[in-house]
Amino acid sequence: MKTKYRPDFPERAFQYSRLGLNGKQLAKKLGICEDTLYQYIKKYPEFAEAIEKGKEKPDFEVVNACYRLACGYEHTMTQQKVMMVDGKPTVVEYEQTIYVQPNQQSIQFWLTNRKKEYFKAVAQLTKEIEASGAGDEDLSKIAEAIRESDMGEK
Repeated sequence: MKTKYRPDFPERAFQYSRLGLNGKQLAKKLGICEDTLYQYIKKYPEFAEAIEKGKEKPDFEVVNACYRLACGYEHTMTQQKVMMVDGKPTVVEYEQTIYVQPNQQSIQFWLTNRKKEYFKAVAQLTKEIEASGAGDEDLSKIAEAIRESDMGEK
């Protein structure tokens, strides 16, 4: 049986995986059908490993970015400003530190995927309180549920 598999497939698959291509897209780039891609993954360990290795760094970087957004962070950036110095316009560089607030969607995504049971319980309680028309005073129930959940995990 003739195969379209070529020696350069592992390197190409590695590079395409780093770009975030899925199986269907990867197969198209390699000029094979998706079923053949999965056959090659089973048949050629170096090919399968190249795809996995290609995904590692981008996945790691995205997880770190999500975590930073969920927690908030400080970012120092270099700014430039034109100022008059001795009567001449002069470009002055200075550093400015800004604080990036935690992002609610990142927090929700992180908790939904990393602490499913905990987040679902709190989300359900919040939904029940909102449905009952209760006000801020009932937020203490949510805080209590969180404290109880934290104690149960230790």
